[in-house]
Amino acid sequence: MIREEGKENSPAFERDERGYNIKGWYEGGGKDGKDGLIRLTCPDGIVKDLPCLSYKIWNFCAHFGDIIDGDIAKNNHGIRMAASTGLELGTIIIMPKKEGHDETR
Repeated sequence: MIREEGKENSPAFERDERGYNIKGWYEGGGKDGKDGLIRLTCPDGIVKDLPCLSYKIWNFCAHFGDIIDGDIAKNNHGIRMAASTGLELGTIIIMPKKEGHDETR
């Protein structure tokens, strides 16, 4: 379950799964601010604060299951997925425009 709140200093979201809890905040003036904060609380009570760009906080919510799987496996794969731009996974090739090519298709 995700609980969204609009009050200042309240998390933008909070989610519970498999004994883990994740919360995400917009810092520095809302979702347009530079900084966000993710707080991951593990079943053993360890709390991990993860600073991130504010627009990425919802990536952490979306990849929460991956983050949990990574923590159980003792790796940070899920956190890396959530923090990713997606561009580092491959090479982007921009092809030159061909004459007569219809850009609307």
